[in-house]
Amino acid sequence: MHSFIILFISLIAFLPSFGQNSKVPKANIDSSELLKTAIELYKNGKLELVDSIGKILISLDSSNYSGYGLRASYFKSIEKYDSAIYYANQANALLDFFSTRLEVAKLYRKLGKDLLQLKEINRAIYLEKYLGRASLLDLVWRGVIPSTDTLIFDPYRQNIALKARKDWYWEHHQYDSALSDMQEIVKFQPYANYYYEYGKMQYELGKYKLAIDQFDKALNVDNHILKDSTSLYAYKASALGKLGNSKDALWLYRATRIHIGTNDTFYYLRGWTFWDLGEKDSACSNWLQAIKLGMEIPEYKINCK
Repeated sequence: MHSFIILFISLIAFLPSFGQNSKVPKANIDSSELLKTAIELYKNGKLELVDSIGKILISLDSSNYSGYGLRASYFKSIEKYDSAIYYANQANALLDFFSTRLEVAKLYRKLGKDLLQLKEINRAIYLEKYLGRASLLDLVWRGVIPSTDTLIFDPYRQNIALKARKDWYWEHHQYDSALSDMQEIVKFQPYANYYYEYGKMQYELGKYKLAIDQFDKALNVDNHILKDSTSLYAYKASALGKLGNSKDALWLYRATRIHIGTNDTFYYLRGWTFWDLGEKDSACSNWLQAIKLGMEIPEYKINCK
């Protein structure tokens, strides 16, 4: 069984977790050797041969999960997403895996099938939240998988699916649902970067006080490193400006520039703060700095002629 886990880590596409009532594949020596060969072929870019091994495994045993997984990986690699989905769903019919569901969701996204994408994400969340852990414990107790496999016991893994669903809701303008998922994400992982992301969502919705609350939480947690403190301070400063507190906003911009540094987001947001204050020249100067750093700002051409 562990060989299947190693295989799909190596193949990037269909990493197993385990659903309720999972049947454990019965791998024989021949199939095990074929799987090892498939891994090496995949590493060397021999994708058609990987697919051939998938066909062989299925012909030897039509209930062989890994054969369908190999074929799905092959069709994904050549961007034949309908076929990849077909074989991934065949695999799911045998073993309903959390990670495979997320991969199918990504494939549906590539095909523009938004509702099917959401369906797969929801299924992944259900598997991880309600079914996955109980089944995993059962497999450990029966000695099928080792208890030392920390990968499958990551208590925060369901956030992977929650983030996918949050992004889906946000892209489809279902903002309340997106905020609800982001709240769950922060609850499971109260990390600075997630508070920052939550704050940016509130900011984009014009909820500036709530945004500042999340930015402050990001600055005060100790259990995770903030990746982009410059942008966080810039967003907080901008939110202060939007609330009419321009004095504190400009002070925070200055402090950030002196003590932390600047980036394109810093100049973009500071430009808008100056614009809101009626200082067109300063706004345009900041936007020009952001453009020089690689940001595209259509407003610059409109407002700074």
